[in-house]
Amino acid sequence: GSDVRNIRTRAVKDGNEWVIDGTKVFITNGAYADVAQVFAKTSDDGGMGSITAFVVEKGTPGFEVVRTMETHANNGLPAELRFTDCRVPEENVIGDVGEGFFHALQNINDTRIQNGGMAVGLAQFCLDRTIDYVNDRTAFGKPVGKFQGVSFPLADSLTELRAADLRFTAEEATAVAQATGSTRKGWSAHRSVPRTAAPPNLSTGWRSSPETAPR
Repeated sequence: GSDVRNIRTRAVKDGNEWVIDGTKVFITNGAYADVAQVFAKTSDDGGMGSITAFVVEKGTPGFEVVRTMETHANNGLPAELRFTDCRVPEENVIGDVGEGFFHALQNINDTRIQNGGMAVGLAQFCLDRTIDYVNDRTAFGKPVGKFQGVSFPLADSLTELRAADLRFTAEEATAVAQATGSTRKGWSAHRSVPRTAAPPNLSTGWRSSPETAPR
């Protein structure tokens, strides 16, 4: 999530090494990446300078992939990671000690941009499959896509999707202010994902009646 200041993973300096202890959840590609970027508390003052970012390589003693996690769209990609007395050299600090908060916020903004694009792509996938289906299934002697009760919602879906796609592309081409990543994510997801609700309603009705499935 975005509550960066309240992370619980800690890193304590021991000579020329840092010792990391804690657990991370919903870490994208956590089970497959060769290198992890790990944020940990390095002081107790609670301010923006209390977090430091580290590079932790796969195979480092004390670094364990606990499990992969099932989610709606990315099954197997997120993972739970555990760090137990995990030692990394001081040169594995990203930037300077205490700068992790700002690195984390930048990563979050970048991820919001990606999520906006994913929402548009998912909506396009659903719409494409639905159009194929309504053009293939027939009723009363013609494809069901020829009926206004089907074609009109699909036209609305396409309009909303194109609007989301254009907004995402246009804003991506501009300079990224701190809040715009959230704007892109929220607007693209808000406009694209609800519009995927109509196509599945049109394309999955046959599941309760297999004999009506397209052939």
